Amino acid sequence: MCDMIIHSEYENLLEETKKLQAELSTLIMERDELKHHICKNIQTEYILKLGTLEYKVFEFQCKILRIKRKIEIIQAHFNRQEIVNIIEIEVKLDFEYSEYQKKLDEKMNDINEALERNSMNTLTPEETEELKKTYKQIVKKLHPDINPNVTEGELKLFNQAVEAYKSGDIQIIRSIAVMISEISVHEEIADSMKVLKEKIDKLKQMIADVLKEIEQIKQSFPYNQKELLSNSEKVKECQDELNVLLDEYRKIYAIYEQKLNDMLGGLDNG
Repeated sequence: MCDMIIHSEYENLLEETKKLQAELSTLIMERDELKHHICKNIQTEYILKLGTLEYKVFEFQCKILRIKRKIEIIQAHFNRQEIVNIIEIEVKLDFEYSEYQKKLDEKMNDINEALERNSMNTLTPEETEELKKTYKQIVKKLHPDINPNVTEGELKLFNQAVEAYKSGDIQIIRSIAVMISEISVHEEIADSMKVLKEKIDKLKQMIADVLKEIEQIKQSFPYNQKELLSNSEKVKECQDELNVLLDEYRKIYAIYEQKLNDMLGGLDNG
């Protein structure tokens, strides 16, 4: 009788382990789809609709700060009756505003990536569904958190699958799916009840971690812009606000540019 109770408890633990593994693989799939496809698409849409304008606004903010600083340095030289070396001043400004330039470069890279992604050949709805379904099968079989006994070669194969899924390369995903169909399932010696309980605890923790990660993704950029982008009126309002701001910054920059030209003109006349 005691053996029957133990056997029943063991079967329940085994069943719970399988259930949690299936839940984890589903959540990993949801997280990866969010990170590598849904968020990428949202980011591309955001950049094309608003990001390019935001870039121009930030660019003029940086230009205004730089030209104000340039005028300040030149004026300081005038006050001290020192020779003004424009080349040296530009080098100094490059150093002082290197972080701003770095941010501008990063934003430009994001814009270029968005333009490239937008021009890429997209998958058909059927191919997209096949990509998701096949990738999920690969995750179930090769993800190290679900199957800790995968070999080094299988882990490399899984990493290749992740990269292929990110880029939407359905041909590679298909090839990997064929390859893993030939991989024999690793037979394990039956785990003890203690080991199963430890596995269950670990799986529950991993599920909680992935759920937390999914929630963080949904609360962060670009996913948190999804609602805005779905409202064409709101998008138009943002575009109008950015264009007004951009016009203001252009006018401000033109004023400083004229002031600088006057200063340098006086220098030439001197």
